[in-house]
Amino acid sequence: MSMARILSTGLINRLLKGDYKKLLSDIRKDRELSLEIRNNKAIVYHHKKKILTLFESKEADLLSDGYLRENQVKPTLDLNNPSKYLNAAKEIVRSHSKQMEFMVQQNIAKSNQTQESKYFVVDMEYAFEQNMIAKEERLKKTRVDLVAIEKETNNIILFELKYGLNACCGNSGVDDHYEKIEKFLAREDFCAQLKSDIANIISDKNRLGLIKFPINKAFEDIKMKYIFAYNSDKDLEKYRNEYANKYAEKGIETLYIDTRYILK
Repeated sequence: MSMARILSTGLINRLLKGDYKKLLSDIRKDRELSLEIRNNKAIVYHHKKKILTLFESKEADLLSDGYLRENQVKPTLDLNNPSKYLNAAKEIVRSHSKQMEFMVQQNIAKSNQTQESKYFVVDMEYAFEQNMIAKEERLKKTRVDLVAIEKETNNIILFELKYGLNACCGNSGVDDHYEKIEKFLAREDFCAQLKSDIANIISDKNRLGLIKFPINKAFEDIKMKYIFAYNSDKDLEKYRNEYANKYAEKGIETLYIDTRYILK
């Protein structure tokens, strides 16, 4: 199941010293954007929405037409002034879907990439690679909201963010996510591939100046954790009773964010 390096030298050169150099510079400066690395593609997200995909040897894929309303015109990308496209794409995405969960996820990622943070977020929207696995052996596809390194343990942490109680039940709820991820983590081949992918992603992001996170040793283990974003004490209590306590018994921790932003 092993794969080659995540980004080719050609795409890295386009980003560092070629036609994408100014684009990369603008992405680095924008807290609302994240660049994620996937199988020799660089995908730019705004609040969990894909707004740009960059390739080694062909033109970039721009914002999907599905985000456009009747009165909106699809923006074009001028590599001499890429911020104009990025800002227009962000505005279209925001008008299409104003989901607080996406903003919270982006803020968590950007706020946990410092020397002081307990966790260092290295990836968003990670999906286990299955292209090299026989179709009959593949597992149901799922994505991981945030992949981080817990500095103290050097464990890879797979974070699932839930915003409010309504996001905790049904398909893609807390229980559903646990069942899917457990199947991946039970497979040695998937765990080995995940560690390889994350090491490569960190290496490429370091090289591109997107993060500063040295890899000094092999990752220890892979753990799943939840993040619950709540806006009332009642919701917090209910989550703890229905989900957090149950999963704590399985060794899965929940971290919390109070979205009321009350200063105390």
